[in-house]
Amino acid sequence: MRRLQLFEFNDLEQFPQFLRHMVLAQLMFIIKYTNPYGKLVQKLKQVLEKLNCHHIVDFCSGATGPLVQIQKQLKDEENYPVTITLTDKFPHRRAFEKAGLESNNGILWIDLSVDVMNVPKRTQADCRQFR
Repeated sequence: MRRLQLFEFNDLEQFPQFLRHMVLAQLMFIIKYTNPYGKLVQKLKQVLEKLNCHHIVDFCSGATGPLVQIQKQLKDEENYPVTITLTDKFPHRRAFEKAGLESNNGILWIDLSVDVMNVPKRTQADCRQFR
């Protein structure tokens, strides 16, 4: 099967922010109520333990995606607390701030645009400080 190089409309510069937020809200609703990544938490813990890592840097975070739930499950069910740094090309500051508050500041974010294909040196330094 050949690889298809596709894109997400909401990742285009021209895509209106209010529509981007609507798309992200729908995705967050689905993730919150279906918990599709819940079964991976135990495997993720195993990898993090092997690396002796308690910090995750997430690129392309959108409106936080599944990481709020994953962090909670790692802490509550797996007894493995982690901090998470969120980044995105179009940071959803309100969602990032809400996640930070809900996690008792266990979720941090980079408050500038981060394109995963061209991560600025400053962002790399910000992320490295948590390792």
